[in-house]
Amino acid sequence: MGQGKNFDYRKFLRNLEELKFREQHLYAERVTAVYGGGMTSTGEWTPAIDVYETKESFFLVAEVAGLSEEDIRIEVAENIVALKGERPFTRKGVSSENYYRMEFSYGSFERSFTLPCAVDALEVKAVLKDGILTVKLPRSDSGRKQTTIIVVK
Repeated sequence: MGQGKNFDYRKFLRNLEELKFREQHLYAERVTAVYGGGMTSTGEWTPAIDVYETKESFFLVAEVAGLSEEDIRIEVAENIVALKGERPFTRKGVSSENYYRMEFSYGSFERSFTLPCAVDALEVKAVLKDGILTVKLPRSDSGRKQTTIIVVK
């Protein structure tokens, strides 16, 4: 292996890195399912989430297709943001026992993230549009401790 002219080391390393990423993602899903909710009789579900920052705020973007504002709960306490929700099985007239194959995942999830600094919990905004939840978490200038539940719009 590796002695032929056609062997592409860069491709090999990219594939190895992708395999490592998939393994870590699979492990994270299993840990979340066991310790963070998400395990149901019809499957397990953990939404994909990106967290990034700008100079003024942090942003949490979650792919939550099929959920409504009422299905999502966001809690903020100082520098910790928690996202909870549930995707219920809602196929009218068909029970889960009638399926031959079920690839959609249902159930509850709970994710929490620790940010590098406190956020202004009273100014947090959350918007759900086209299955994407965007939460804007402004950095806090004050030293006061705040805890709040955010309403998704």
